[in-house]
Amino acid sequence: MDVEQAITQSHLICVDVMENHNKFWSAWVLENGNLVVEYGRVGHTAQSKLHAIGNVNDATHKLNTLVKQKRVKGYQVAAIADSRSLDYSLLTNGSAIQDEIEDIQQQWKRMESFSLIRFHPESGQFRSLSGSLSIDVVTIARSLLERIQTHYRRGDDEFIPAVEAYIRVIPMRSTAKLNAHDLLGSRLKLSQQAELLDTLEQCLSQVDRIRALIQSTLNGGDRSAWLSWGTVLDVIPTEFADDGRSSAIHWN
Repeated sequence: MDVEQAITQSHLICVDVMENHNKFWSAWVLENGNLVVEYGRVGHTAQSKLHAIGNVNDATHKLNTLVKQKRVKGYQVAAIADSRSLDYSLLTNGSAIQDEIEDIQQQWKRMESFSLIRFHPESGQFRSLSGSLSIDVVTIARSLLERIQTHYRRGDDEFIPAVEAYIRVIPMRSTAKLNAHDLLGSRLKLSQQAELLDTLEQCLSQVDRIRALIQSTLNGGDRSAWLSWGTVLDVIPTEFADDGRSSAIHWN
């Protein structure tokens, strides 16, 4: 099943600490009219299901129906990574820029075990299932982490919703039981997240510098991938508009 050639697709996530939800759901309508669905816990192996429909219109209708059902259950639209490749020969200083991008990859590799955020060199973006991250997102995440630290010290009931708000922005791998204290209930784990945010901010600043350099060194050819490299689209879903989290996530 080649989902890369899908006619249409949908990607959703659901995070709810109190209900032990940290799930994803993806679906693709294929050219043969079948519908492929993958689902499971974020950071774990997906389960899959094939709906052998055989008609594109019917499969698209089925997809839309399933998406509506999932949205009712609390799922939200997720972002997906770009699969473009880069041609460094289009840049007058392509070798130097490639070294800079590889440096970001090495810096972030040390942090990957602390979150589900990944750096995508083909688009110059740091992404999670929740969307593309910017320096503004890091600022919001710092505020949320400080909130967690406050409630951790107090040992009060606000610790769990504070962790839930944070992992919506900085998603983390969880066990079968989504436990806020297992995720961030120690000084060590809080310190690791603080280090992650510091590194993320440094890498995002480096992305900005590389982007400025790219814009000044393009020299012809198909430049579309480079022209948009390192950009973050700011399109916010309405479900985040009223709960204080909308400014923390940048969506495609």
